[in-house]
Amino acid sequence: MVPILLVSLGSFLGTVGVLVAYDPSPFCDFRDVSHPESALDSRSRCLWRLVGVACAVLGVAIAATALFI
Repeated sequence: MVPILLVSLGSFLGTVGVLVAYDPSPFCDFRDVSHPESALDSRSRCLWRLVGVACAVLGVAIAATALFI
């Protein structure tokens, strides 16, 4: 039972991580209402992409570990 839950959790984390790493703007593009023209800067976008990659790697590691339990 536990390996199935871990594989599911790893798959979910991996999928979310890949989606965030590919295009993080739906998750982090909180524009200021008083300045609607302000876009997400490149540093913040890069940090969100790194978080997405880390989440994807963690998900793959959890799923791979669960396969050997």
